[in-house]
Order: sequence, then structure tokens, then C-alpha cells
Amino acid sequence: MNATAAHRRARMPLLAVFVAALIGFVPLAAAWPRQNVPFPAQATLASSGALPPSAYSELRWRLVGPFRGGWATMAAGVATEPNTFYIGTAGGGVWKTRDAGRTWRSIGKNLPPAIGAIAVAPSDPQTIYVGTGQVAPRYDMSTGCGVFKSTDGGRTWHSVGLRATLTIGRIWIDPHDANVVLVAAMGDPYKPSRARGIYRTTNGGKSWT
Repeated sequence: MNATAAHRRARMPLLAVFVAALIGFVPLAAAWPRQNVPFPAQATLASSGALPPSAYSELRWRLVGPFRGGWATMAAGVATEPNTFYIGTAGGGVWKTRDAGRTWRSIGKNLPPAIGAIAVAPSDPQTIYVGTGQVAPRYDMSTGCGVFKSTDGGRTWHSVGLRATLTIGRIWIDPHDANVVLVAAMGDPYKPSRARGIYRTTNGGKSWT
């Protein structure tokens, strides 16, 4: 018996144990009581009385992709375009859909891959701000290089500063003025950081305080 055959025979008991465990698990999983996960907004709608429970009780989460985008960390929609959404990922950059998730397109090839925040201006849906750097605490976080801005719906991007912040977790845009923006930055995730804090611009990112 050669070494390869001996190795295969040695693996057979382990394979048999795995198959037996799998066969036993299938009926157990089928019998396990399923729990429907409600939308987070369900409790809010119920408490406000805006809609009857029958209007949303059958809503369920479903995966809409993109399957190559990686770990999605946030999403932003366009109020005037119900089927348009943007997502930011921890290692795949920014993606856009214009058909409610049926198809996705990677946008901003010149952006850093780690995205921590994304916001669409309510007063001008063509204006988008992206904060770079992964903010979810973990052992292998990827940092970024500040804030990027698009004024053409994500076709082109340019840097608007705050490179020293490294990780940005939230962006807020004034509903009436796309040039007024607040940025929440975590700074260096591994040590005390002077760049950590809240930043404000009133001129679209030309200067920050």
C-alpha cells in the first residue's frame, strides 16, 4: 500500500463520522422552530400608529447582493429615487444599484477599499460624501485616508480632506445645504488619537473645524 492509499484509509473514519453527524442534523434542523426576523422599523411603526400591522407584518429580510462586494458596513438611499442605493464595504469600496438590488455596480475605483461611512445629500442626490477606514472593532481593521466627495452621483470622486482621521464612522449632511457636513471620526483605532472627534464643514469640504 502506498502512502497516498494509506492516507485515504486513515481519513475514512473521520469522513464517516462527519456524514453520520450531517445525516442526523438534517431532520433536526427541519424540525427546529423557525423564527421570523422583523424589520427594525416594525416597532416604531406600531408605536406611532402610522400603519396597521397588516401593512408590514409579512415583510422579511432577503439577500440582494452584491455577491462580490465583501462585507457591507452601511447603506444609503436616495429619497427621490426609491430604487437607488449605495453601500460601503470593509474591503470592496462603494457599490451602487438603481434597480433596488437586482444589479450592482462598483463605483469609485480611485477610492480606498475600506469604507466606514456614506451619505447622500437630501437637497442634491448627486452629491455624495464617503468616509474611509473600517470602524467595526476587530483584529485586522483597514484604515482609510479621509473624506471623498462626488457631485455626479458617484461617477467621479475627489478628496476633501481629513486624511489624518484614518477611520470615519458617520457622516451627516444638512437636509437643506449639501455644503454643510458633520463627520464623526474615530482616528487611529489602536491607540489614543488626536484626530478622533467631530468635524464640521460649511463649504463642501474645502475647510474643516
